[in-house]
Amino acid sequence: MAVLGFELLLRFLWGSALILFWISRKETSERFLRIAFYIGLGTAAAAIWLAKSGFQGADLNNAYYSLASLTLGLALYSFFSGRLARIPGFLLVLISPAFVLKAQGFDAQINFLLSSALLGSVFMGQFLGHWFLTVPNIHIKELKRVTVLMMTSIGLKSAEILWTLFVKIGAHPNNYSVDAMGRPLGLALQDSQTLSQLNMAEGLFTLSGDLYFGLGSYGLIILATRVLWGTLAPLILAGLVFQTVKMRSTQSATGILYAMCVMILIGEGTAIYLKNILGFLL
Repeated sequence: MAVLGFELLLRFLWGSALILFWISRKETSERFLRIAFYIGLGTAAAAIWLAKSGFQGADLNNAYYSLASLTLGLALYSFFSGRLARIPGFLLVLISPAFVLKAQGFDAQINFLLSSALLGSVFMGQFLGHWFLTVPNIHIKELKRVTVLMMTSIGLKSAEILWTLFVKIGAHPNNYSVDAMGRPLGLALQDSQTLSQLNMAEGLFTLSGDLYFGLGSYGLIILATRVLWGTLAPLILAGLVFQTVKMRSTQSATGILYAMCVMILIGEGTAIYLKNILGFLL
């Protein structure tokens, strides 16, 4: 669980930092950037604690390097207005996940990028929506821009999920007929006559099985959670946010973004779980 939590926090940190670069510091003020940095610093501290619990050796060092590069780059960008500090800050943030991702394939790196953009745009949109409540004279174009980035990231993430399920997995389905112990999977409980057959039926409640996409009943529930809570419902709510922003109703938009934050966390958390357990890049 520590590894899953670290990966989720790293995606959130990197995505939020990237979206921050799209927000005008003149409109939101230097104070906005510095508060964003302190939020990131606290999140990075939690990520360090998770990394110490879940990693060892080179993996732990790579996690440290990624977090150090990200927080240093964010500090340079947030506390200095000159380009001599802002440009190195941007570059440090941009390359920060490379230490963790260098051993992973291209598909996993794209998955990390899209997931980070989704987390960052939704949470930064919610933070910016709150900022409108304290500094009401901010131009509405700032929230509109983040909303467009949010809708784009949801669309790209949805496309990746469809590609993974129906092209990559669909073309080469995992026809699990036995579990790790060599027991047949997919036997209905009502057909179990003996204790040994009842043990076989446990396959119905595992992630892998002989149902759709090589998943068992539990796996399909997790997949449904990822799709419904992580992309479908947020896509609908993103449309509502866009309409409320057009009407300059920032309070309503912020309230909807609250719900989206919860949904995105659930969706991305289950996606990382499926990635680490089954290798599904959703």
